Order: sequence, then structure tokens, then C-alpha cells
Amino acid sequence: MQRLTNPTTAVVYWHLSPFALSTFIIKHNAAQPSVISTPSFLPEFESWVKQWNQQYEDYGKSEDKQVAQQNNWRDNLPQMLKQLGDILNISAIVSEINNEINNESIQNLILVPHRDLHRFPLDALFPEDFTTTYLPSAQVGISLQQISSTSNEESHQLLSVEHPDSAGFDILLHAQYESAAINQLFNHPNNKRISGEQATKIAVQEALADKYNIFHFTGHGSYDFEHPKQSALDLSG
Repeated sequence: MQRLTNPTTAVVYWHLSPFALSTFIIKHNAAQPSVISTPSFLPEFESWVKQWNQQYEDYGKSEDKQVAQQNNWRDNLPQMLKQLGDILNISAIVSEINNEINNESIQNLILVPHRDLHRFPLDALFPEDFTTTYLPSAQVGISLQQISSTSNEESHQLLSVEHPDSAGFDILLHAQYESAAINQLFNHPNNKRISGEQATKIAVQEALADKYNIFHFTGHGSYDFEHPKQSALDLSG
């Protein structure tokens, strides 16, 4: 995992077991990771996740907009994220990150969440002077390193699936602007854009089988709390 670091980049890797949460901080020239353990984490975290899920579900399903605004999941985000930061002991993590080795200042963080932690905006818990990147696992990051070392910019082709015409959902606000901006950022003659009613399951599956190595999606998705593998992106129809 230390291969992912450099003098200004550290990895924050969480592991959630049935007994505790362990946070591993990997620095470029450290002999071993720093470990921050949170033994009393589980009851607090499980209670927090239950509250998050309920508020999010209520906000999404409420047909009474006035009621939804009185108990607005979006408005509660700052308070909820502060609670999560306390539970994860972010202050101790930041203190350890800022504990410089050989006067090297960490500016970039690679966040590797575990299990339910993947669902939350963990970057919002850290000071804004860090530039943060997410990886689903350390192995994915190592594999991407190997790919990038043998590729060049010309191979960075984008598959953009944009605001599908999903049954029962309104088109997301500003999705068209976001998609256009992303396409400008990754400007390549072989980029592919699939939007609106054309963004069907078959069309997206066929496109994913091609040699695009950047995928961007603007649309609705669903998360199954009990059966995460049944979570989905909502496509046209």
C-alpha cells in the first residue's frame, strides 16, 4: 500500500470489523502504519447509520414538500457529518497526518473506506487544505498505477451516461451542465455520450464492454441497505 504514497501523499485506510474500527495511516517513508483504534465505535456508528438512512428515506419519499423542508435531510447534513467525524475520531487522524516526518508536509489524502463507510462523503470531514481522492481498495489503486505507467493521455477515453429517462424519476437538476463540463475536462475525439432515452441497460452494457477507461454517470441510483449487491443505477425505462 505504501506504493500509493509519495512525500506529500498519505493513505487513510479504514477497516471495520465486528468488534472495532481501525484506521491505518500510511505515509511515504514511515517504517510502519500509524494505527488509530476506536473500540466503542460500533454502537455509535450503527445508531448514526440508522438515523442517516431514515432521514434520507423520508426525504426521498416525502410527497409533502413543506414537511420535507421542515425535516430536510440536506439541511441536517452539517450536523450529521460532524457527528460522524466525532465517531471516526477525525481530529486524531488529522493530528497524526500532520505529524510530519523529515519536515514533509502532507497535502494529498487517498481515502480507502470499508463497508458502509463507502457511502458517506468522508472528504467533507477533513480540513479543506487537503486534496482528497477515493479508492474502493488499495489493490485497485496499485492496478491503476500499473496501467497509467504504460498508457498515455490519448488513451483516456470517456464514457458518459447522462440523465437517463428513468421511469418514476425527474431529471436531476443541472445534470446536463455537469455532463458537458466533464466532457470538456476529458476532451477526446473517441469519447462516447449516451443520454436521455438512449441510456438503456443494453446500450450501457455494450458501451462498458468497449475500451473506455473513464466512466461518468449523472442520474439516479438506489442503495439496498440489507442487500448491497442489489443496489443499482437507474437507466432509461
